[in-house]
Amino acid sequence: MKKNKMTNIMAGVLIIIFTVMFVGVTGRFLYIQASGNVDGVSLKKWADKQRTASYSIPAERGKIFDSNGMTLAYDKPTFRIFAIVDGKYSTNSKEPMHVTDPEKTAEQLAPLLRTDKNKLADIMQKGIDDGRSQVEFGKLGKGISQKNKRKDQ
Repeated sequence: MKKNKMTNIMAGVLIIIFTVMFVGVTGRFLYIQASGNVDGVSLKKWADKQRTASYSIPAERGKIFDSNGMTLAYDKPTFRIFAIVDGKYSTNSKEPMHVTDPEKTAEQLAPLLRTDKNKLADIMQKGIDDGRSQVEFGKLGKGISQKNKRKDQ
C-alpha cells in the first residue's frame, strides 16, 4: 500500500510539535526545581505557610455517667497550698514574700484549711528551723477548692 506524502509530512509536523512541547514543559520543571521560585514567589516559604497552622482547641474533659444518666466523675480543679519560709525568696522585694510570722500566718490559714492553727504553725516553724525553702501541709493543704482558693486571695 502506498502512503500519501501528506501523511508523512503531517506526522513529522506533529512529532516536532510534541517534542517542542515536551522540551518546554520539562525545561520549566527543571528551572522551577533548580531555582525554587515561581513568578518571584519562594516555593519553600509558600509551602510552609500552606502546611503550617497554629490554633488552640478549647477542650473540656468529659463527664462519666452511669447507665441511669447520673454523673459518676467530672473534672473538678483542685489546688495545693504551701508556705515559703526562706527569706531569700523576698530578697529584692519591698514586701516580704515569705512567711515571717508563723503564728500569724497559721491563724489566717487555719479556717481555710479547717484545722488547728497550732498544727500549721508547728509545720512552718519546723521548716524554718530545718532550713527549708518551703513547706507543704500534707493532706491538709491538698484538694483546695476553687471557692476556698478565691477566699485566700
